[in-house]
Amino acid sequence: MIVAVLSIAVMLGLAYIVLSYPQLGIVPWQGFAFMGALVVLGLLIYFIARAVRLTQGVNLDLIYRELPPE
Repeated sequence: MIVAVLSIAVMLGLAYIVLSYPQLGIVPWQGFAFMGALVVLGLLIYFIARAVRLTQGVNLDLIYRELPPE
């Protein structure tokens, strides 16, 4: 949960930087596309890693079930 909050904070910070500074030469729609691509890339990496682990016999759903509630 802590990592998720920190990741959201980083993404919001990056979005602010990318969209606020015209010196970067990024048009606003390009900034949104860039940030969206980062989210899609992260999801892609997660699901590929999950599929690889499933072929190795590691069910990640069981790992998350074993964590104690916060």
